[in-house]
Amino acid sequence: MPKRVMILYAVLVGVTALILLIFGLPLMNGYLLGSAVAAFLLFRNVVFWSDVLDSRFASRSTGSSHFLVNYLLMVVAMLLSVKFPQYLNIFTCALGLLMTKITLVIDELWKGRSAE
Repeated sequence: MPKRVMILYAVLVGVTALILLIFGLPLMNGYLLGSAVAAFLLFRNVVFWSDVLDSRFASRSTGSSHFLVNYLLMVVAMLLSVKFPQYLNIFTCALGLLMTKITLVIDELWKGRSAE
């Protein structure tokens, strides 16, 4: 993961968390939970794909348990938001889970503009 993307991710998460704090603590907490889980999942994926590419072997079932664990971690984050709505907001948790994807799209659009 390029350092530029990690800095952009940190800035986007920080600014969005501060904006959500204005509207309430549960909104910010849900967002930070989703963002933390998303960052952890991105790290897991980077390690997993590096291992797969380094081993140069993949079968039909390669990654089944890896992606099952990833989806379970996302479900746990969402269920925590459902179970404790006084502390976490489910919608901002979902937004946090999407932040890595949003950051990568923004980075690609930004890179595309600077290349012109």
